[in-house]
Amino acid sequence: MKYERESEAILEFQNVLLKYLEPMKFKKNVLLQGQKESFDQVIFLMEGRIDIGYNCEFFLFENGIKSAKEVSRKMIQRKATRKKLSTLLFGNKKEKQQDTQRFQFPHSVGPGQAIGLFELSYERKTQFVYRISRQTNADGYFMRLSNWHKFREETQEEFAEAFKSFQKYVLADYINKIYLPLQSDQEKLLQEEEDER
Repeated sequence: MKYERESEAILEFQNVLLKYLEPMKFKKNVLLQGQKESFDQVIFLMEGRIDIGYNCEFFLFENGIKSAKEVSRKMIQRKATRKKLSTLLFGNKKEKQQDTQRFQFPHSVGPGQAIGLFELSYERKTQFVYRISRQTNADGYFMRLSNWHKFREETQEEFAEAFKSFQKYVLADYINKIYLPLQSDQEKLLQEEEDER
């Protein structure tokens, strides 16, 4: 009986979430979100890929996440790396060269991934840069920030337990599919630089 009530609550919770989603098409190579900024939407990717990277002047601490409270660890400033960096391909030739030095996109996610859900759920600024892949367009759904607040107001009391479970899933998904792969790449790059000294 308890299991049935919990299942019904989760289903109703999902229905509230779905009613605020709007379809959206994304052109390739479009910048979705900069680093250390506040998200103003949640994106649910259905087709295509999203590249995830970072400004090379800001690396995450090497030691990673020890607990949920440390997800928003401080950023440490460092000199921009000159080797093996990708470009955003925006602007003129000089700007492209600057972007080549500043940005790297070593990781990407595919259909089924939500972008911005962790940041809004935990009220964090972005730790990474997000853009649509340079190879193909993408389709998906998005939720406006104003609708996210409405969604939270509707669910914070009646579906409090469901939202707690939802937050745990969002955290685990972000750590495993976004944070740790990017952190691993940064550690490799730092190690390469250390080996060259």
